[in-house]
Amino acid sequence: MQTDQNLLLSTNQTATNMNLPTMSYRQKAYIVDDHTLFATSFGSILEQLKIFDSIKSFSHEEDLIAHLSKFPPQAKTYIFTDYYLEDRTIMPYLGILKNISKHISIIVVSSISNPILIQSIMESDIDAILSKSSGIDELLAAIRAVDDEEIFTDAFIKKILDKNTENNVLPFSKREVEILSIFAQGLSVQATADKIHLSKHTIVTHRRKMMAKTNTNSITELLAYARKIELI
Repeated sequence: MQTDQNLLLSTNQTATNMNLPTMSYRQKAYIVDDHTLFATSFGSILEQLKIFDSIKSFSHEEDLIAHLSKFPPQAKTYIFTDYYLEDRTIMPYLGILKNISKHISIIVVSSISNPILIQSIMESDIDAILSKSSGIDELLAAIRAVDDEEIFTDAFIKKILDKNTENNVLPFSKREVEILSIFAQGLSVQATADKIHLSKHTIVTHRRKMMAKTNTNSITELLAYARKIELI
């Protein structure tokens, strides 16, 4: 893919030479990324598409959740988010965002290259996944697909998945990935239970099952395993 088509570098491409989808101008876009340079550049690209009437950036997902809870979307709303956000991942917040409004669609834009992790993300509450090395055409294709209620993966992500010839699978369930992501933030069992509205007993049961699956003997070893496979 040509360098000037890279999502981080294609701000010089104007909307006039793009094959833009026909969409309502009431659509809103939100960017969640703790890297200001990428968020600013990506925001500029979205502005050039001229299909969003509002584009806002957040470095912390909880600030976005607070904003959307105060102003629930009444029209199609796209959230473009990285998977890794400083010392955490977006996973525990996907369900929360989707529950705010039926109009919300989530597109993960990340540089991840682990096929097991990508498969896990695809099985969560997202609508599309794009590599940060993707181009404008694939960004537009993702938006079109989501607008048509289809799940989208770009060519780079598909290539990674195709290379996973050993058919490796993530040993954790969707809920377990969510709990691991919260554990990685240093939260206690009780705080984790409160955060995702489960009982302390349920969290302990999930933790025990995850440790059995990975043959680990402590939460420290379990988190080390999760980091080794780039899950957190």
